[in-house]
Amino acid sequence: MEGHEYWRNLRSAIGTSAAPYGFTLAVWSTGAVTSSFRSSPGPPQVLVFIVGVVLAFAVVGALAYGGIRGHSGGQLHSVELWGNFHIPAVGLSVAVATLTGYLVSSGLAWFLCPFLATGTYLSMLGLEFTLAEDKDSEEQS
Repeated sequence: MEGHEYWRNLRSAIGTSAAPYGFTLAVWSTGAVTSSFRSSPGPPQVLVFIVGVVLAFAVVGALAYGGIRGHSGGQLHSVELWGNFHIPAVGLSVAVATLTGYLVSSGLAWFLCPFLATGTYLSMLGLEFTLAEDKDSEEQS
């Protein structure tokens, strides 16, 4: 094994883990924030939380693809490393969940917090990726 193979594979691992890493941070933090306002969730609240995340993902995805029949995956793009840190996307999504948890004093928070935080995270991530696109890499393709 040559040293350059390790670094190439490490870069690949970081690049393919970046979006799931950020989404995990956003969703886990949203659950923690919601729990701080609404106490520990029971099974019904967990189910409502999941529905909020999935529905937001579906809505943002349908907007991005122009409907639910679009094909995800496919063409990969290259972004500068800082575009994978997700600080604005995660930070803003947690801020939205915090504000929602503060303002919504009912069980509806278990739906609204993850729905709004997920929509915020995905929308901001699209903006971060746009700003961090590696233009040099794109032009060489």
